[in-house]
Amino acid sequence: MFNNISYNVVVERFKVFADGHFLIKRFTHGQVDQTDLDKDQLFPWMHVAPVEVRAAAGARVFTFDVIFADIPRDKEDKPDYQKESISDCIRLAEDLLSEIQNGRTVFGDLVEVDGESTITPFIEEWTHTLSGCTLALTISVPNDYSACDIPAAWWLVSGSVVLTSLVASMTASRAVVIGSSS
Repeated sequence: MFNNISYNVVVERFKVFADGHFLIKRFTHGQVDQTDLDKDQLFPWMHVAPVEVRAAAGARVFTFDVIFADIPRDKEDKPDYQKESISDCIRLAEDLLSEIQNGRTVFGDLVEVDGESTITPFIEEWTHTLSGCTLALTISVPNDYSACDIPAAWWLVSGSVVLTSLVASMTASRAVVIGSSS
């Protein structure tokens, strides 16, 4: 679906998932304690927080905490609402896992869930007493770590060993012109 699977691309795919899901009303990214929960007051809410990025053999591996949360409504039975909210948010987390593993519409064929994911429910978190769950998710994307993609021109550096090695490895069918005025 997409070839350059950078951190920005992965986060944008999470946003596309949230925007396209009929139940998720808002998407945010970053440190959860820096998120302005008063800004829109739209819930259920999906928040993606980075945990780590690893360089593995032939892959780039991203780990995220994906939070799905809802805010209490005016209900007489608060524990009943919390149970309902947690259940709904677990389903949202499972929807995300299903899309990555089987749907392959938003994330494409190249993104895979790496290992097992954990869904941890929470009750009355943050200042708004949100209830929901956190999905600990690790995904893997192919990456060949091609040196050809590095935006650099070390062979142009005067006196570089790389330049000497490059010239020495060229075949007779190739011509190297350094410092030519033509």
